[in-house]
Amino acid sequence: MEHDEAKISPAQLMLLIAGFILGSSLLTSFMDDIAGQDAWVAVLAAFLLSIPFLLSYVWLYKLFPGKNFAEVNDIVYGPYLGKAVTALYAAYFFLLLVYNVHDLSDFYISYVIPDSPQLVFLIVLTLTCAYAVKKGIEAIARASLFAVAYYVFAVAVTTLLLLGSIDLTNLLPVFRLPARDFVQSTHIFAAIPFGEVIAFVMIFPSLNDYKKAGKYAVGGLAAAALLLLIIVVRNTGALGLSARIFTDTSYEAARLIDIGDVLTRIELVIAVAITVALFLKIAVLYYATVSGISKLCRVRSPQTLIVPLGIAVVVLASNAFVSSVSFHQYGANYHPMLAIPFEFVIPPLSLLIARLRRLPERKGKRT
Repeated sequence: MEHDEAKISPAQLMLLIAGFILGSSLLTSFMDDIAGQDAWVAVLAAFLLSIPFLLSYVWLYKLFPGKNFAEVNDIVYGPYLGKAVTALYAAYFFLLLVYNVHDLSDFYISYVIPDSPQLVFLIVLTLTCAYAVKKGIEAIARASLFAVAYYVFAVAVTTLLLLGSIDLTNLLPVFRLPARDFVQSTHIFAAIPFGEVIAFVMIFPSLNDYKKAGKYAVGGLAAAALLLLIIVVRNTGALGLSARIFTDTSYEAARLIDIGDVLTRIELVIAVAITVALFLKIAVLYYATVSGISKLCRVRSPQTLIVPLGIAVVVLASNAFVSSVSFHQYGANYHPMLAIPFEFVIPPLSLLIARLRRLPERKGKRT
């Protein structure tokens, strides 16, 4: 990472968070077969549920301005338990990295360029993200403006062109989802798109104005939630009950666009939007993983970790799941449970412990 001490503005943080969450738009299908026509309700509930947890990440950072995540864990939990917590998070970020690299490659070989060799795509994707990480978080933040702007453009264009195909009765009946299915679908969305912003604990120290972190972080979360809400309503309205059987409802909905045999293959616009947003998410996760390992192991030059980590990602992503069905089952049933301690338990617990211990200690009371 060439500019490890580089700083980003709160506005760039907002765009990064929005683009990061939008990178999970492929995964909305994980809850479509559970929530059905009430998917939009689950998105809204997951967004509201995620706000206090995001703020707990920000408040923890504000308690220790200038401290990286590993240092905060050492202060809160002590040098031994703190390093164990940091190691667990580094492993979790690495898991998310592998998971999302596989997600994008699975999308391409399933929809965009079927029957192509997955390994070649994985290598090209990982090398591109590795280059972005090498350039540093400031370069990734600058790319977020393009990623989010193009994503908004793609959603706006495809939604307008699909207006004639959208039947809002497909959203009825409302609030008829069984409580168990509502909780599961809300949990999936809270854990995967929204809760994964826990990776930004590795980026908050790069802010040039930490006092505005909370407002802009929630702003990024809200912007992404609004776009995802539009996407879910559009896809459900256009596809109806068939939305439950597709692994990528946005792509399938865009395939319905056919205006006088002139405007066709609009799904490629969606494919590019998914690519740029998921690329941004992968780059952030890659950066967070490299940063976490380097801070834990006190590596002087984090750049030395980029290539070995990339090789490990390619190997694991190419062998992670035997099929798209197993990938879908993991995302819908197992990953949200694994995410609970990392996204919803440890950060608020760390904040509570820091408050109870009255951390950080004042300089005059330090021994």
